[in-house]
Amino acid sequence: MEPRYLVEQPAVKSGGLNRRMLLAVAVGFIVLLLASVVIALTRANNPVGSLLARAVVRQDNLLNLAKDSQPSIRNGDLLKVNSDAILFLTSDSASLRGLLTASGLSGLPASLVRAETDQTTAQKLQEAKSSGLFDTAYRQVLSQKIDAQQALLRELAAKTKNPALKQAIDAAYGNLSNLQNQLAGLKL
Repeated sequence: MEPRYLVEQPAVKSGGLNRRMLLAVAVGFIVLLLASVVIALTRANNPVGSLLARAVVRQDNLLNLAKDSQPSIRNGDLLKVNSDAILFLTSDSASLRGLLTASGLSGLPASLVRAETDQTTAQKLQEAKSSGLFDTAYRQVLSQKIDAQQALLRELAAKTKNPALKQAIDAAYGNLSNLQNQLAGLKL
């Protein structure tokens, strides 16, 4: 072999990706993919966190229902119960949200918010308002939603070992029970 054959080999182009760069990008992608899977599995295996997130969404939905319904209520006693509901739900929602953040969840998943959004209540209440039966319909809807929230809070209380969360659940459950008793005592 003549030495000039070695010298005449084509030079490597300097502008392209070399194997080390491709390997680094591939390893980075794999690490990112594995981290995403670990985070997803951690969240999926956290039933208390997902139940707490559902409880927060439902509590917020109850609060919005009470606030939105306030101007339509005609019965003075129901108006007082609704005002109490707004106070209790605001306080309890803040407590549950604080614990949600403390449990490591940075926010509420959009899919959960969509899944818990009620599409029929507003129309039902609007129809009841048009027919002059808003107060009766609202009391029924609020009572049903409180029952559903209480069932979720019982489930959450049974699964958590966190004393602060248990205390917040007990307070929210007690407030909802108080509201249920007030609603049951109304004569509409």
